[in-house]
Amino acid sequence: MTSRIAIAVTMFLLAVGVSGAGAGELVVNGGFETGSFGSAWVHGAYRGNINNPNFADHAVVLDLPYSGQYSALLGFKYTPQVQSTHAYMYQDVAIPSNISRAVLNFKIRMQGYDSDYYDPFVADIRNTNNIVLANVITFAFSEWNDKFKDSGWISDNNQAPVGYDVTSYAGRTIRLYFDQANLYDDLYETWTYVDNVSLVFRKFVDLAVDGNGNDIFGNLGTGSGGLSAKGASPGDTLRYALDVENEGLDADGYRLTANVPVGWAVLLDDGAGLQPLPFVTPSLAPGEVRSYTIALVVPAAAAGGTYNVIVDAASTTLPNRYDSVTLRAHVADTMYGADLVVDANGYGVIGDGGAGGFALRQAGWDSTVTFAVELFNTGNGAAAYAVSFSAAPGAVPAMWYQGVRYT
Repeated sequence: MTSRIAIAVTMFLLAVGVSGAGAGELVVNGGFETGSFGSAWVHGAYRGNINNPNFADHAVVLDLPYSGQYSALLGFKYTPQVQSTHAYMYQDVAIPSNISRAVLNFKIRMQGYDSDYYDPFVADIRNTNNIVLANVITFAFSEWNDKFKDSGWISDNNQAPVGYDVTSYAGRTIRLYFDQANLYDDLYETWTYVDNVSLVFRKFVDLAVDGNGNDIFGNLGTGSGGLSAKGASPGDTLRYALDVENEGLDADGYRLTANVPVGWAVLLDDGAGLQPLPFVTPSLAPGEVRSYTIALVVPAAAAGGTYNVIVDAASTTLPNRYDSVTLRAHVADTMYGADLVVDANGYGVIGDGGAGGFALRQAGWDSTVTFAVELFNTGNGAAAYAVSFSAAPGAVPAMWYQGVRYT
């Protein structure tokens, strides 16, 4: 009799959550793909000290997106313009203090008939009291005529792909303010589309596990900067791809550590073989990414359930540079099973009372008939089996296994 083992692995789909993590993108609904401004954007129109939403266009429309289906429209395309009237929208964003850089990007496209800064579009950085801290862009048509004009899509202050640096506002809440004005008369309508508004901050080190966690940052010990989940059986070894990116402005090295359940093992492969954590990376240049493989060894005696291994990265020079991700293992409960096969009959057939396989031989009285029986372990863990047999009156059964006769 031979014993064979087949391992069953159960895979899990998991919705990744990043509760408690800082995400690199701070603007909510910056592409307007919800089809509306939503609750994050404040918008309206005013003339002098009078606010009236009917004074000008301020809407999310399908007319002319830079990407996707929608963009925001400010100005006087559908609403007749009135002298000294403004359409506006803004969003307040809180920039974290512990960052290496923060950059504002957006796209605008002006269309219309006016000229020479009579109908300017303005994008400002303001404080929450609406005081202008910086002007990002002021744009108007320079041609002196009343013909239709189209600027095409323009990037923030024409600094793309670099964007407008707002790192100096770290630790503050700023207002991203956009305004299309008609300053002088009731002639020659002008309007502007705004799309892809983004304010992304970078920290100093960014971990990503199996591609998850890019520009998501977790405090040490939380694992909230990225997550990858895999299914396993007891005794399996799981492998995760770990990327370490230096998002700071100077070279730095990072110490990788892991919080591991009792009895588990975590090893890192840096291309020169597996080694235990902690592990210190070489010095990484600004923007450099190092890729490693993390091997997570599940104990053979592990009970079924969900296990988290938190991997932290901390700078070897400054304590405020760190990130944290989670390696998750869903261990299936041990499943037991057996499959008996006689003379190659009964593979995959499970039954009681002899229904799991059948073999027929002919022989005379007082002779010996031999059958080949195989026992398969069809579970996902090691198991021992009690084998018993019975025979009709007059027959004497016996079993030979590894040279030993059993009755």
